[in-house]
Amino acid sequence: TGEWFGYSLSSGDYNADGNSDLAVGVPLEDISVNGIAPSTGAVHVVYGSATGLSVTAATQAQFWTQNSSGMEGIAEGDDYFGYSLSSGNYNGDNSSNSKIDDLLVGVPGEDIDANNDGIDDIINGGAVNVIYGSSSGLSSTGVSPVQFWTQNSTGMEGDAEIDDLFGFSFASGDYNGDGNDDIAIGVPREDMSVAGVGADTGAVNVIYGSVLGLSTIGVTPAQFWTQNSTGIQGIAELNDNFGWSLSSGDYNGDGKDDIAIGVPQEDVDLEVGTLENFDNKIDSSSIADDTGVVQVIYGSGNGLSATAVLPDQVLRQGFANIGELSERGDFFGYSS
Repeated sequence: TGEWFGYSLSSGDYNADGNSDLAVGVPLEDISVNGIAPSTGAVHVVYGSATGLSVTAATQAQFWTQNSSGMEGIAEGDDYFGYSLSSGNYNGDNSSNSKIDDLLVGVPGEDIDANNDGIDDIINGGAVNVIYGSSSGLSSTGVSPVQFWTQNSTGMEGDAEIDDLFGFSFASGDYNGDGNDDIAIGVPREDMSVAGVGADTGAVNVIYGSVLGLSTIGVTPAQFWTQNSTGIQGIAELNDNFGWSLSSGDYNGDGKDDIAIGVPQEDVDLEVGTLENFDNKIDSSSIADDTGVVQVIYGSGNGLSATAVLPDQVLRQGFANIGELSERGDFFGYSS
């Protein structure tokens, strides 16, 4: 009861046989950890074949938890391992048949030990597990070892804080065009100091791929995006939830992927006549709560940039030929 099998899904060719495979998140799976721990979470992987998805294909179906052999982290109650999933070829490896895809697993309820004293003191800080593909499927002992990322990992910007929910959302894409996929990680409950009020403003961490897998110190260093970042329109405000949803695609056709970021609780000044000033707060009587916007940051040879190839773009109902009007409680950008 209440396991939520299928809450998240992702497809990739994890064993490079030319058939896509399917990862299925079960974020409320209960795992036996010194008794039953509720909502630790799990991921099922079903491999493709000439006759479709099959649990008896040449590569057998898999069941992953944080207690699986070789995995980092510990399965604990309310971790929600598998809440979000994304696939990509983060280390750029290939076989004769196909690229070998890898799998990201979001663990937004992960509690973090900030000072290595054995006690988890950052509740719901969030984490991301990375399992790399191989000719025999996803493996914790393959060419690239599994990875475990938090906002306290070396080279990451931002700090792991209570209820940040790092790993709540994902997108994969090649943002710098080097042939290795990169990842954007939503942290919608990131708190920022904005005139003393910054709860749940939101942020997005970006980690770039390399021949060794995802790395914060590779050719393109890790990035940290908020509405206060250089070139980003809008203002980081209370409860914006920047990064609630994410999606990647090459929107301008230059061979480098771009990122769309949902900001579903953005408050919009309905009397502002230009899209660029959607966050104008001069006339507070015209502010509509939770109307929402989507922000687009374009890829470049140096990674995502709001000032290089194209400026940061804002999508909002009622502007740029997008139908309907921005209204209170629309949550535009809730999913992307």
